[in-house]
Amino acid sequence: MDHCGYYNAISTSFIKGDLSLPVKVNPLLAKLDDPYDSNKNDGLRIHDCSYYKGKYYLYFTPIPVLLFNVPYKLLTEKGLPSQLSGLLFACGAFLFSALLIIHLKK
Repeated sequence: MDHCGYYNAISTSFIKGDLSLPVKVNPLLAKLDDPYDSNKNDGLRIHDCSYYKGKYYLYFTPIPVLLFNVPYKLLTEKGLPSQLSGLLFACGAFLFSALLIIHLKK
């Protein structure tokens, strides 16, 4: 799985009520005496994901997924392009910040 597919993959999991990524963990990773040792797990793990008790989890914020990817997937049954999700989140954050500054100036 590439980095661009993480938010769409986790949105599928969120809709099903799960917090982990819907990917199969390499069974060799679970057999390692220390699956967190980067020297031993090279080639067995997924980059930018946290491995815990046989599942992968995202360690970066799920807010864009909850605000954009999940509703989009529920409405269209398709994945939202990650670039569009990021752009929408950045524009929303800018708008919120601008409105907050205007409100605080009053």
